[in-house]
Amino acid sequence: IDNGIKTLTGHVQLHHSGYIQDPSVNHRIPNAKQTQQIIKQMLPAHSRLSSRVRINAMVSNARHNGGVILMGINPTDEARVSFIGTSITRGRYLKPDDTNAIVIGRALADRFETRLGRKLILMAQDANGEIASYAFRIRGIFQSEMEATEKTFVFVPLLTTQKMLGLQNALSEIAILLPAHNQAGAVAQRLRNRFKGQDIDVRTWREALPLLVN
Repeated sequence: IDNGIKTLTGHVQLHHSGYIQDPSVNHRIPNAKQTQQIIKQMLPAHSRLSSRVRINAMVSNARHNGGVILMGINPTDEARVSFIGTSITRGRYLKPDDTNAIVIGRALADRFETRLGRKLILMAQDANGEIASYAFRIRGIFQSEMEATEKTFVFVPLLTTQKMLGLQNALSEIAILLPAHNQAGAVAQRLRNRFKGQDIDVRTWREALPLLVN
């Protein structure tokens, strides 16, 4: 359960109401700063929160290309919520002042025949429906419990991602890590009541990880 929650799930997640069916920039949480402040006031003591842009993207270099999930993160907040802050085996984790740094999985680095210091191009649909692209330099390589995670997720700075995609301060996802697993249901219900009628979907880790629950 701990591994599942720390693999970018958290105890509670918030998205735009259409995001789960269509995880694109069209379904984003606007007024993100205000929304985060409201959430923080409703959480138990010692809870942690991470704000993300999480969308499907294409990654390429001179030899290879493929699909990934682009994770635009605040490095400090994300390290307190998910596995990524303690999983770097080569290079370093993202820094708050990074702009074009990227952290990728060991399996993806092997597949793309690349290494630290090399460039990768990320492409994704932006807020205007156009294809945006940006060059990143590999600063860190992570290792996870599952090879699929290493192949699927790439991590870049949140502000760079928002700028690249024309999102201003909008987000795809807000993930919450609570002091205890059994607090998720009550916290999620409070948040549902607070955001009722605002096109915000609230899920617990049990709803996000049905196979684990089974």
